Amino acid sequence: MSEYSVLLGMEDYHLSKVCNKLIRTLQSFKERYMQREGAGLGNVWDEICVQVQGEYWVCWYAYEHTMVQLIKKAYDEIDPTISKFLSYMYDSRNEDSMYEDLEKVRFSKYTPSISSFVNLIYDKLIEIAGNYRNARIENYLS
Repeated sequence: MSEYSVLLGMEDYHLSKVCNKLIRTLQSFKERYMQREGAGLGNVWDEICVQVQGEYWVCWYAYEHTMVQLIKKAYDEIDPTISKFLSYMYDSRNEDSMYEDLEKVRFSKYTPSISSFVNLIYDKLIEIAGNYRNARIENYLS
């Protein structure tokens, strides 16, 4: 197993941990926060999944804003070493990174950015939402 494979495994572990916590938070937002009352969806996470899976509504930007704010809050609450690691991994794959050759930048010298963390977690949440299934989502989309 290569060192990079180990890093990818660690990234996946921490990404899953952060995303699962955020999904649970979004699932705790019930009727009061939902845009499609009476649609048979149980919570805000269900509505996000339905939108990502093909039925975008005007309210998407409100959900996007909510997700970004929750991610920023997670950034403030997570162990700084973990947020730095996740930002580093995102920047190592991102061509638009402020680091031209991140492989030459030692982790100890790397300065994490909240935007890298937000982008990584947001992209992962959207990926999960695109594949997330439950009976309410299936019924709504059918």
